[in-house]
Amino acid sequence: MKHVRLVLIIISLALVSVAGCKRQGHDLNEGLRLPQKELESYKSRALQGDAEAAKKLWHHYSFVEMDEGEGERWKGVYNKLTDAKSLAAASPTAAQSTPSTPTP
Repeated sequence: MKHVRLVLIIISLALVSVAGCKRQGHDLNEGLRLPQKELESYKSRALQGDAEAAKKLWHHYSFVEMDEGEGERWKGVYNKLTDAKSLAAASPTAAQSTPSTPTP
């Protein structure tokens, strides 16, 4: 009887420990959660070119909601927006790239 009780205690402790790990991991991502009432605003801003809004949506869906499809969607939007900004910053302006015409 003592052995059965000991085994039950060990199993109970193991289950509590595992449940605690899952809960702790989820809590670590809570800082990435976006308020439900603001999601549409973030989506609208991201689709209008706001890379930071797209990044927040990516993190919200990937790491809080664990929705891989939506997470990948907003990650793609974020990557396109940041790549476009990088290209625009790296390329010369139209005025600099066209040769100036000499004035008589």
